[in-house]
Amino acid sequence: MLSPVVGRTKCGLISKLHAVCDGQGRLIIMLLSEGQMSDYKGAALMIDALPPAKQLRGDKG
Repeated sequence: MLSPVVGRTKCGLISKLHAVCDGQGRLIIMLLSEGQMSDYKGAALMIDALPPAKQLRGDKG
């Protein structure tokens, strides 16, 4: 089953999964977007849903 939020490239349909985990590696937030969406835009959509924290680390990998 395909998600309604997908993008299209020369290779076909693609999507991107943005995730936020706590310090123990447990998933807090997950966002599915089209593959062409910027990681910065994905982060901006999730930032308000983050719990209060003393530190925030990011990785684009």
